[in-house]
Amino acid sequence: MQYLIKIEQKDGRNTVSARELHSFLQIQTKFTTWIQRRIDEYGFVDNQDYSIISQIWETNNPKNPKTEGVDYVLTLDMAKELAMVEKNERGKQARRYFIECEKTLRFAVESPQVFNLTKIVTQAVQVCGSQAKLAKRIGVSTGTLSQAINGQLSLFSNEMLRQIEKVSRKIVDKGAGYDAEIIEDVMKIEDKALRMKLFRTLRKEAVL
Repeated sequence: MQYLIKIEQKDGRNTVSARELHSFLQIQTKFTTWIQRRIDEYGFVDNQDYSIISQIWETNNPKNPKTEGVDYVLTLDMAKELAMVEKNERGKQARRYFIECEKTLRFAVESPQVFNLTKIVTQAVQVCGSQAKLAKRIGVSTGTLSQAINGQLSLFSNEMLRQIEKVSRKIVDKGAGYDAEIIEDVMKIEDKALRMKLFRTLRKEAVL
């Protein structure tokens, strides 16, 4: 199954960003107008079907580098309904995607194997400091790693799952000493120019 829209766990529920859904559905109406209209039309309830959060985004404008706005955190059920009422191909894709993800996430809750993997990956993220850094070490995209954390294991081959678990477990077992081990290995290289080049590469790739 192709990754389409990020699904996150918030307060024990699977949620979707309304802004990300709005973007995926390629809706021409302004975001705030669209979401408020849908809430009014279909009777969605605040703090039950969705919650509103403040966000700050970076811009390309040097005079105004940051802008503030709001996003709506949707339950998966609300996201499915919003996708369905668009009555277009993108809406159908999103709804089918949410249904498949829901099945996978339900399996994740019931499966000890999935629980163990997501637990070790989550711990490795904490050691590395971010999903992006762990994804770099494993050799996958941040989106792919998010799917593993959310328990969507049916999307992966057995080889990929073994790689994710192997690297994550090694990082967790070594903890903060993982970076120290890498540095120690690099320092053993006699060629100073090569050694410095490797350090720069490791920092650029977010390994150190």
